[in-house]
Amino acid sequence: MSLEPPQGVDLEALRAKRPPPPKYPLPPPAQVSPFIRFCRWGFLVAGIAWGYSRYNVLKRREDRHQQFIAEHKAEWDAEMEARAKAKDREGLLDLARDAGIPIPEDFDQQYPPLPEKYVGNEPKPAHH
Repeated sequence: MSLEPPQGVDLEALRAKRPPPPKYPLPPPAQVSPFIRFCRWGFLVAGIAWGYSRYNVLKRREDRHQQFIAEHKAEWDAEMEARAKAKDREGLLDLARDAGIPIPEDFDQQYPPLPEKYVGNEPKPAHH
Protein backbone atom coordinates (compact mmCIF):
# COMPACT_ATOMS: atom_id res chain seq x y z
CA MET A 1 0.00 0.00 0.00
CA SER A 2 1.50 3.30 -1.07
CA LEU A 3 1.22 6.43 1.02
CA GLU A 4 1.81 8.68 -1.94
CA PRO A 5 -0.75 11.45 -2.50
CA PRO A 6 -3.09 11.16 -5.46
CA GLN A 7 -1.79 12.53 -8.70
CA GLY A 8 -2.24 16.27 -9.01
CA VAL A 9 -2.42 16.97 -5.24
CA ASP A 10 0.17 19.42 -3.91
CA LEU A 11 0.88 18.47 -0.30
CA GLU A 12 3.02 21.53 0.36
CA ALA A 13 0.19 23.85 -0.65
CA LEU A 14 -2.20 21.99 1.64
CA ARG A 15 0.27 22.21 4.52
CA ALA A 16 0.67 25.95 3.96
CA LYS A 17 -3.12 26.46 4.26
CA ARG A 18 -3.31 24.55 7.56
CA PRO A 19 -3.53 26.86 10.60
CA PRO A 20 -0.48 26.79 12.86
CA PRO A 21 -0.73 25.09 16.25
CA PRO A 22 -1.48 27.39 19.20
CA LYS A 23 1.57 29.19 20.60
CA TYR A 24 0.26 29.17 24.17
CA PRO A 25 0.32 25.98 26.31
CA LEU A 26 -2.90 24.12 26.86
CA PRO A 27 -4.35 24.17 30.36
CA PRO A 28 -3.72 21.12 32.52
CA PRO A 29 -6.46 18.47 32.48
CA ALA A 30 -9.26 18.96 34.99
CA GLN A 31 -9.05 17.06 38.23
CA VAL A 32 -11.78 14.42 38.43
CA SER A 33 -12.95 13.53 41.90
CA PRO A 34 -12.19 10.03 43.16
CA PHE A 35 -15.94 9.39 43.60
CA ILE A 36 -16.66 10.13 39.93
CA ARG A 37 -13.68 8.01 38.86
CA PHE A 38 -14.93 5.14 41.06
CA CYS A 39 -18.46 5.46 39.61
CA ARG A 40 -17.14 5.41 36.03
CA TRP A 41 -15.12 2.25 36.62
CA GLY A 42 -17.96 0.69 38.59
CA PHE A 43 -20.45 1.29 35.78
CA LEU A 44 -17.97 -0.03 33.24
CA VAL A 45 -17.49 -3.27 35.18
CA ALA A 46 -21.25 -3.54 35.83
CA GLY A 47 -21.93 -3.07 32.11
CA ILE A 48 -19.43 -5.76 31.18
CA ALA A 49 -20.95 -8.16 33.72
CA TRP A 50 -24.50 -7.42 32.51
CA GLY A 51 -23.43 -7.89 28.88
CA TYR A 52 -21.81 -11.23 29.70
CA SER A 53 -24.94 -12.36 31.54
CA ARG A 54 -27.27 -11.16 28.78
CA TYR A 55 -25.15 -12.85 26.12
CA ASN A 56 -25.44 -16.18 27.95
CA VAL A 57 -29.23 -15.84 28.29
CA LEU A 58 -29.64 -15.04 24.59
CA LYS A 59 -27.21 -17.79 23.58
CA ARG A 60 -29.18 -20.43 25.49
CA ARG A 61 -32.41 -19.17 23.90
CA GLU A 62 -30.89 -19.26 20.40
CA ASP A 63 -29.41 -22.73 20.98
CA ARG A 64 -32.87 -24.06 21.95
CA HIS A 65 -34.37 -22.39 18.87
CA GLN A 66 -31.73 -23.90 16.57
CA GLN A 67 -32.28 -27.32 18.15
CA PHE A 68 -36.03 -27.02 17.57
CA ILE A 69 -35.44 -26.09 13.93
CA ALA A 70 -33.03 -29.00 13.45
CA GLU A 71 -35.55 -31.45 14.96
CA HIS A 72 -38.43 -30.30 12.71
CA LYS A 73 -36.59 -29.41 9.50
CA ALA A 74 -37.07 -32.82 7.86
CA GLU A 75 -40.81 -32.72 8.60
CA TRP A 76 -41.15 -29.17 7.26
CA ASP A 77 -39.15 -30.00 4.14
CA ALA A 78 -41.36 -33.03 3.46
CA GLU A 79 -44.49 -30.90 3.85
CA MET A 80 -43.11 -28.21 1.54
CA GLU A 81 -42.20 -30.83 -1.06
CA ALA A 82 -45.67 -32.40 -0.85
CA ARG A 83 -47.29 -28.97 -1.24
CA ALA A 84 -45.07 -28.18 -4.24
CA LYS A 85 -46.02 -31.48 -5.89
CA ALA A 86 -49.71 -30.80 -5.20
CA LYS A 87 -49.38 -27.34 -6.72
CA ASP A 88 -47.69 -28.85 -9.80
CA ARG A 89 -50.50 -31.40 -10.03
CA GLU A 90 -53.16 -28.66 -9.91
CA GLY A 91 -51.24 -26.70 -12.53
CA LEU A 92 -51.13 -29.71 -14.86
CA LEU A 93 -54.85 -30.32 -14.36
CA ASP A 94 -55.65 -26.65 -15.10
CA LEU A 95 -53.43 -26.75 -18.18
CA ALA A 96 -55.11 -29.92 -19.45
CA ARG A 97 -58.58 -28.40 -18.91
CA ASP A 98 -57.61 -25.14 -20.62
CA ALA A 99 -56.01 -26.92 -23.57
CA GLY A 100 -58.86 -29.42 -23.88
CA ILE A 101 -56.59 -32.42 -23.38
CA PRO A 102 -58.15 -35.47 -21.73
CA ILE A 103 -56.62 -36.38 -18.39
CA PRO A 104 -54.87 -39.80 -18.48
CA GLU A 105 -56.33 -42.56 -16.32
CA ASP A 106 -53.04 -43.11 -14.48
CA PHE A 107 -52.71 -39.41 -13.63
CA ASP A 108 -53.45 -39.99 -9.92
CA GLN A 109 -50.63 -42.57 -9.72
CA GLN A 110 -48.15 -40.26 -11.44
CA TYR A 111 -49.22 -37.17 -9.53
CA PRO A 112 -50.89 -38.15 -6.22
CA PRO A 113 -53.07 -35.53 -4.51
CA LEU A 114 -51.93 -33.74 -1.35
CA PRO A 115 -51.88 -36.11 1.67
CA GLU A 116 -54.78 -35.66 4.09
CA LYS A 117 -52.54 -34.59 6.97
CA TYR A 118 -51.60 -31.43 5.03
CA VAL A 119 -55.09 -30.52 3.80
CA GLY A 120 -56.48 -27.52 5.68
CA ASN A 121 -53.17 -26.79 7.42
CA GLU A 122 -52.03 -24.00 5.17
CA PRO A 123 -48.82 -22.37 6.37
CA LYS A 124 -49.22 -18.86 7.72
CA PRO A 125 -47.25 -16.12 6.01
CA ALA A 126 -44.17 -15.01 7.92
CA HIS A 127 -44.30 -11.51 9.36
CA HIS A 128 -41.05 -9.59 9.19
